[in-house]
Amino acid sequence: MKNKIDFFLLPLLLCSIAYCFYRDIQIEKKYPQDLRNRVVGSRLQADEKSPYFYKWSPQDGSRYYDPPVILNTTFSPNTGTPFFNSIFSPFSNFSQRTISFYWLIFQYLAMLMLVGILFWLQPCKRIRYSILVSVTLLLYSNAWLNLVETGQYYLLISLLLALIYFCLKKHQANAFWLLPAGLFVASLIGIKPTAGILLLPLCIYFFYSKTKLGQLGLFFSPLIIITIFCVANSRQQKLWRSYLSFVDKNIEWHLQTNTPQKIILKDSAYTTLEGWDYNIVQFQKKRTPQFSKRENGNAFLLFPKQFTVAQKKALLTSLLLICCAVLTFFFVKRGKKDINSVFFFAVVLLLLSDFLMPVFRHQYYAVQWFFPVLLFVAINKNRQAMVFILTLLAANIYCLKIMPLQFTICEFLLILLFYTASISKNINPAKINLE
Repeated sequence: MKNKIDFFLLPLLLCSIAYCFYRDIQIEKKYPQDLRNRVVGSRLQADEKSPYFYKWSPQDGSRYYDPPVILNTTFSPNTGTPFFNSIFSPFSNFSQRTISFYWLIFQYLAMLMLVGILFWLQPCKRIRYSILVSVTLLLYSNAWLNLVETGQYYLLISLLLALIYFCLKKHQANAFWLLPAGLFVASLIGIKPTAGILLLPLCIYFFYSKTKLGQLGLFFSPLIIITIFCVANSRQQKLWRSYLSFVDKNIEWHLQTNTPQKIILKDSAYTTLEGWDYNIVQFQKKRTPQFSKRENGNAFLLFPKQFTVAQKKALLTSLLLICCAVLTFFFVKRGKKDINSVFFFAVVLLLLSDFLMPVFRHQYYAVQWFFPVLLFVAINKNRQAMVFILTLLAANIYCLKIMPLQFTICEFLLILLFYTASISKNINPAKINLE
């Protein structure tokens, strides 16, 4: 039976993944718009210009040119944090065409790393096949397609979550692994500041596992060093103040608009740009269909239009604090407080903060839960739960027109599943390799 699975299932999965890669190469040729924002933002910051309130003018040339978007805003679309711009800037001087292609390669390498981490931890062959099946479903998901079409970086969040989990698992055998774990947590917060909410479940874990003071020093030292650098460096201070001002104006614009952002491109000032020929791009767009469906699942879209921006912000903040308090209370009361339980609880808080944030949450945000899903598949021993999660993954592939907010509902069900896993006594890895 095992030989038949190896003979039929493995080639089928590999062929399916190969098709997804070919499909995504065609999608990438349509010009991932958001990736250009990240490149321009990194270049502006490297050249000591503010990436958050920059307005392009013809005399600036093509280096900072981003095919203009008609938006009634005083801020730019460069939403990367100063930390992200800093780590991305060494690559930003390559041509946009080169960056775009290798960014797609990086996304597949990131998926390979997610699988590699779980294969390293889980030696069971049957479970490894379950992981491969789940990865294949994820590559067909609406979230993945939207990620490839836009060139966004949210898979990096999932990769950092995987690395944090891996290091925390390894630290059980060697406390030194807390140092890279702390570095990855600091990096995650630097790229996505709302990820600071992860410190709550991590502190709960350290408290109940009775982690020694020296080990806590290893974990928190990268976060402290990066924070001191940002505070002590005058240029970093200026960048972060500019970023926070940008965030405030961005939030105000989203809450006033109260409808998903509609992007309308002007005629490009250039027919070619850093390896891109816009005539070919337009041809590719007509040739290649729109694979993903746009959907925003923010809580503030349910608020009455009569609410002011201040009222919406206050309500969202209150809802987040109440939800965190209630979920934390029941987790502390019922959860096991081991690494698996704490990790799923941390993911719940992170995803919940996304749904309650005051800016539009596009579908590419959903790739953040790719690793938690694969981890659940790797450690789950309940067949009904496995069928449930595979059904949710399948539901993220095809959009049923009769079901509004289909993908958002699936994500809420995943959050519920993750929280159940965090307080369950029955979801544990059968065998984990910590060598």
